[in-house]
Amino acid sequence: MAEEHHGNYVKVEVIAQLFGLTTRRVQQLTQDGVISTTEVKNPETGRKCRRYDLIPTVRLYIKYLSDKAYGRAAKEDSLEGKKIAEDIGIKRAKRKKLELELKEVAGKMHRSEDVETLTNDLIYTIRSMLLALPSRVAVDVYDAESPAEAADVIKKEVHLILNELSTHKYDPDKYAELVRDREGWDEYMDFDDEDSDDEYI
Repeated sequence: MAEEHHGNYVKVEVIAQLFGLTTRRVQQLTQDGVISTTEVKNPETGRKCRRYDLIPTVRLYIKYLSDKAYGRAAKEDSLEGKKIAEDIGIKRAKRKKLELELKEVAGKMHRSEDVETLTNDLIYTIRSMLLALPSRVAVDVYDAESPAEAADVIKKEVHLILNELSTHKYDPDKYAELVRDREGWDEYMDFDDEDSDDEYI
């Protein structure tokens, strides 16, 4: 049923002028359900037509602008928060990388390639000792008067090798030297987590 006109119903052109929009944009907002029209009776012609109820239309449009602004602000806040989180993540990663590098330089942590290098050095040392064993015991074994005496000669040399290997100790300075050689550093400062007062993210 058409509503009577009481002076609050206006044409699209009035709304467009009031909001600073084109009539096409006002019509689009109407189609999108942002604002709405009401069927009224034209007092001049008596025919039914659709008009905008001024005050409710203004309120609806203000709410639309407010929601839109809030949504944009929330989106911007979200993007800013994401950027800050990414920056913090990058700083933490750099901090962690620096800590690992300093520990490596100080010989407190080792790369697998460095462990492999020093392990291979130890293996080559053992191999050299074992390869030298026959020539070291050959004469004494030859001069032995019994198999038991020959076995004692060999056993004695094996014990000498084992005693020499038992003096092998873990040396962090050797690992630090490998790091310095790989990185091309001539010297470094000792790193101790407890001595660092710097605050990092």
